[in-house]
Amino acid sequence: MGEGLGCPVVLSLSVDVEPDELLQLQQHLMQKLKTIKQQQQQQQQQQQQQKQELQQQQQQQELQQQ
Repeated sequence: MGEGLGCPVVLSLSVDVEPDELLQLQQHLMQKLKTIKQQQQQQQQQQQQQKQELQQQQQQQELQQQ
């Protein structure tokens, strides 16, 4: 909102949260983080596999050209 005017915007928010709600939120966020990390790992494995397949294809092409 204030970005267009070049002035920083500060938002202050105060909320009363019960301790058990806070614990539930923490557990939910930790689970979400775990899920995201697993997805990242899977993506890295897929990328590594694709990279290896590409290298194999390039090697085969080089052998065929010889």
